[in-house]
Amino acid sequence: MSGINEASGPGVEATTAGTAASALFAHHEGGNVGYGVYATSAVGTGVYGNASNNGVVGISSTAAGTGVAAWNTQGGFALRVNGKAGFGRSGLLTLASSASSRSPGPGCH
Repeated sequence: MSGINEASGPGVEATTAGTAASALFAHHEGGNVGYGVYATSAVGTGVYGNASNNGVVGISSTAAGTGVAAWNTQGGFALRVNGKAGFGRSGLLTLASSASSRSPGPGCH
């Protein structure tokens, strides 16, 4: 399957109304490293997720893997958060609004 749209609108569109069903399921089953989904955009956003629950989810099934990886090859932000951020395996650090940095206390790494 392939889709090309050189004007406007999606190149490929998939929909479903099924319970716990995926509109699009992509997988890589090769013996070498590959991508289940690869997205690129010359101008704009490579991957955009919008949902009533989680817009984008990343899960790694191995201890050596990373659930979500982000980097910027040009020196900008690798990760930008607009709103609250929650971390399940971190300590507590409070920054005053006037502070530019702070070192974690004992037990925080």
